[in-house]
Amino acid sequence: MAITERKVFLQTLRNARSRVILLERLKSSILNNTAVDLETVPFSGSNSSNLYEAIQCYIDYGELPLNGKIEDFWKTYEQTLQINNSEERNMKHTDWKKITQRPLTIEEKKEYGDKIEFM
Repeated sequence: MAITERKVFLQTLRNARSRVILLERLKSSILNNTAVDLETVPFSGSNSSNLYEAIQCYIDYGELPLNGKIEDFWKTYEQTLQINNSEERNMKHTDWKKITQRPLTIEEKKEYGDKIEFM
């Protein structure tokens, strides 16, 4: 159906733009504001190899995970969260060695020149 009225055309144009803005905000809230880097999470999809790509393909093209279950997005994400939380807890209980620095020796200054100021 062709749009023949100026008012309807401009209203439809504005509506389309506002929906694109909303879509970008929703995608960003899922893809960019997470506790994990979704690009590092392996995930099998028709046109994706990581969770970031798989979610994008689902949002943009309706591509589900290979087994056809939308719940797999959450399962994979949740498992990654649990692994990351476990790693963070382990890191808190690690005995860290303090890093110290010292000026270069004469020999080191000759070897490295002006590229390095301290060790």
